[in-house]
Amino acid sequence: MKLLRRLLICSVALAANSHADAAQWVHLTSERDLSYEVDMDSVKSGPDGYLEYVAKTLWKVPAMLSGATKPVAVSITRYQIDCDHKAWRAIDTNYVTAEGEPAGKAQPKDAAWTPIGPGTVVDLMFRKVC
Repeated sequence: MKLLRRLLICSVALAANSHADAAQWVHLTSERDLSYEVDMDSVKSGPDGYLEYVAKTLWKVPAMLSGATKPVAVSITRYQIDCDHKAWRAIDTNYVTAEGEPAGKAQPKDAAWTPIGPGTVVDLMFRKVC
């Protein structure tokens, strides 16, 4: 029974970190204080027909963000994208410290679709995944 419990705990921990250990992070763009990447291995069609993917933002200087318990160095966000209507929405975000420790989670208050503006980071993601 103890072995089963340990295996269960390990599998939950691995599942929670699966987005952080993605095999194919592709750099999208950088700004003065942060950079953006998308995990091309995470792109899949969801049960509702929209594409889902994982992207991360890396802060050059960790920052306190809404929902964070510690300064955030990396945020890993799951998105849905409607390629036909050029719209997106965030599903959830996991925060990580510079030391690789969990630093909280955030979920959008409003899961409404947002049009993808030209020249935005989301537009770059749209061009990569659609």
